[in-house]
Amino acid sequence: MSKQISAIVVFLLLLSAVPLFADGISSSYTASVAGGDSNTGTSTVSASLSTTTDISNGGISGTITTNEYAVAGPGGVGSSSSVVLIQPGVPSLASIGGSAQSSAIATFTDFIITGPTGSVSVPASLNLALNGTYATTPNIFSGLDNILISASSIIDLSVGGSVDGTGFSGTFNQASGVNGQGPTGMTSTATGILDGEVPAPNFTTSLTTLPVGTAFTVVLQMSTDAIAGYQAEATIGGDPGNAGTSIDIQSVSDYSDTLTFSSVGPVFNLPDGYTANSVSADVVNNQYVGGAVTATPEPTTGLLLGISLLILLLFWGRRVGSHAVRPCA
Repeated sequence: MSKQISAIVVFLLLLSAVPLFADGISSSYTASVAGGDSNTGTSTVSASLSTTTDISNGGISGTITTNEYAVAGPGGVGSSSSVVLIQPGVPSLASIGGSAQSSAIATFTDFIITGPTGSVSVPASLNLALNGTYATTPNIFSGLDNILISASSIIDLSVGGSVDGTGFSGTFNQASGVNGQGPTGMTSTATGILDGEVPAPNFTTSLTTLPVGTAFTVVLQMSTDAIAGYQAEATIGGDPGNAGTSIDIQSVSDYSDTLTFSSVGPVFNLPDGYTANSVSADVVNNQYVGGAVTATPEPTTGLLLGISLLILLLFWGRRVGSHAVRPCA
């Protein structure tokens, strides 16, 4: 009996590490960062990297700090990239910069639209929500002006995916510049599904024809990039000596919370009498019932570990009882 119970405990402990039910077979997720960390799975995955690199100009030390984070799971994807460059002094000619990049992909293969009897297809479009922040803030705090200095801050956001094979995509880019005399300009460009002055918090894909009663696939993907750098390009006159000039550049593209299905209306725009469902995407009766995508463990893991411990305790109690001292007759 003891060997059988021990085998059950081991089985449950191993099972607790495996994703269960529909999400484990009807979805896949990938999260990657430029630093090399990349994770793929059938439950929520994430990847992250934070680095601080020492830099130097003419013996004056500075730093470049990068942060990269990506997450993909039921309901959507998130991505965040940032670079902060700080150089307290610029006494020498130099060109120094840093970059960060992260990306995430979520694939849901169990979307099903149901409708009136006999329907085989239906026109539909997908409603999505995008939540995040961005900033491009290059600063030069001038001391002496013997060196011509320029600094730039750039961020990029890219979203895309497909609905039953019909693709959609959009990009947003912002670049800001500054030199020792002041700002040199800021440009913002948006294309595709993100077309506009700033990325819209809610947007809709183009109309497409989707099957009724047959499972189809929805893919969501996102990437963010951030770049920060400066150039000390030329000596204006006299000896270089901008030790009193400092540079502070911050480039942030933070959309870790997240690209997902709209929660303020229907997930799909459908004619009356039709609805959509997906277990892996947390879509019930054409409504998104999930939340922000976060890197949390599978709930089944804790449950199965609890069952395993309970069996182990019961087995231990039986052993203690069998060895109890009995009074003499």
